[in-house]
Amino acid sequence: MIDNYTIRVFNHLAIETTTALNVRVFYCLKGKCNITINIQEFELRKDEIAFVIVNDTYSLVSTKNSTCCVIDIPIHYYFRYNQQHLLSNGMKVDKGRIKYWIFQLLKLHCLSKVDKLETNKLIQYLLIELGNLKLQPVKFNRHMYFSEEVHQYLVDHHESKINKQDLANAVNMSNQSLTQMFKQTPFQTFNQYLNQIRLKFCLTDILTTHRPIEDIAIDHGFHHYYRFIQLFKDTYGRTPKLIRKDCITTSMFKKSSEEINLDRHILKFINDLQDTASGVIDVKQLAISEEELKY
Repeated sequence: MIDNYTIRVFNHLAIETTTALNVRVFYCLKGKCNITINIQEFELRKDEIAFVIVNDTYSLVSTKNSTCCVIDIPIHYYFRYNQQHLLSNGMKVDKGRIKYWIFQLLKLHCLSKVDKLETNKLIQYLLIELGNLKLQPVKFNRHMYFSEEVHQYLVDHHESKINKQDLANAVNMSNQSLTQMFKQTPFQTFNQYLNQIRLKFCLTDILTTHRPIEDIAIDHGFHHYYRFIQLFKDTYGRTPKLIRKDCITTSMFKKSSEEINLDRHILKFINDLQDTASGVIDVKQLAISEEELKY
């Protein structure tokens, strides 16, 4: 069963620059929201969706007349349905079936008809749709495999001076196997994959702290500062100093957000959004075998 998920609705939602610890889905019910995910900016208007996943750095501001639904789901459930989760980032999405499952969750909560089995299936359908989104831009290879143990070792030791042989010894794999594994990723090599992990940690600290950038780089394994600056600029399009200047000022105070009770009044938003044509979804499209719904 999927426990500890939450679904809430806010007026004038504002979130300071922070790091995601789970899966968080934003659905704009009214007005407009601007969300920045890993320095990429997205505008959410009425009936538009975005989501962030663990380690994404994000912030959100919205207009005074806006209303936004926020769904939080533990990250390990997302991992079950996304084979590329180790390389994933949140983004803005446009997919009718994601809206459909959110509609159903909201309706159950607004009508106080929350059945654990029913909500569990709805959350799983939602996760499957989000997981499939990340597979679309990647040329799918059914034999593609990347070890979570390898990824976790690099995360845990990214600040240290490690090489591929250190990794091979730690995870009990051959150098050749690791080389083939890294070739299956968009980063191609051990060094490029490790640098992406280090850069993500640096980006988080640059946007969420006021520590000197050079200290941040050293703490996360970059001991050649000018090389770090070049890698960072190649990856994010701007230097760390410019990104900090441009993005950290977008942080907003959270006190402006007003949570709304999930009751029948929220159903008006749902009914306004759910067009009859879009609300009817082909049964064949929604059919998911029981084998895919592993608890």
